[in-house]
Amino acid sequence: MTTARHLAEIDLLRGRAFPDVPGPSRSGTAGPGYHLARLPAGGDGDTGPCPAPGGGEAQCRAECEALVAALTVRWGEPEHLGLWSVSAAGAAGRPVAPPWEELSHRAGDVRLWRVTGHWIAVGAAPAGEGAWELLVAVTGTDPP
Repeated sequence: MTTARHLAEIDLLRGRAFPDVPGPSRSGTAGPGYHLARLPAGGDGDTGPCPAPGGGEAQCRAECEALVAALTVRWGEPEHLGLWSVSAAGAAGRPVAPPWEELSHRAGDVRLWRVTGHWIAVGAAPAGEGAWELLVAVTGTDPP
């Protein structure tokens, strides 16, 4: 999937209403106040995580940086949010609102923009067995 297609998917997520109950969505999961998409990266296909082995992480991180650069042109410099403390809070039994809980378990950090009342978070995360994928959250819930 190209950066242009990632941008189009983010625009679709931003325009889509949040569902009343959590569940699967076309590009990942969604629930009250959020959409969390797993965007394919790498290779020629339109689905699936970055390929493994070896170059999966590097390729996915490069595609993430290209997406961040394009979003920076649109919305300005992002905030950098490390998610380790959010993950630790969840592990300690403190409640963490979606999508921040899943982001904190999957991605070590995200880039973050506040745009027209929503947060947009972008990061790269392991997808299992050496593969990687891009995660994008659109949410009205403030970061923890």
